[in-house]
Amino acid sequence: MSGGLATTVLINGKPAATVDSVGTHGNKVIAGSGTVIIGNSHTPAPFVAPLPVEIQWPFNEHFVINCQDSGKPLSGIEYTLKTASGKIVTGITGVDGKTKMIHSDIAEPVELIIEQQTKVAIA
Repeated sequence: MSGGLATTVLINGKPAATVDSVGTHGNKVIAGSGTVIIGNSHTPAPFVAPLPVEIQWPFNEHFVINCQDSGKPLSGIEYTLKTASGKIVTGITGVDGKTKMIHSDIAEPVELIIEQQTKVAIA
């Protein structure tokens, strides 16, 4: 190629040929890819929001607090979970007796502390 080449776009270190570029034997480029635009025009692609990132912790755990007499799950029990690294999670068990899920990126001991109950639920 000898003329009409793009001066600001290089492919493998050489100026890119565009439609109407001239070859060394006088031949002219008459067509090109419909998906490549070289020049001053710009049509941005429509914005597509990325999907939210869901963190998958390699270690997670929850506890179920059961009645020592009946073995049934206890709801409304206040508790604290403490990890060896110092993370503290407090909460109240749900109707299924479960605590909140506690997550970590390392395996570590978790201590379950059942708090002194200050409320009575009559069911």
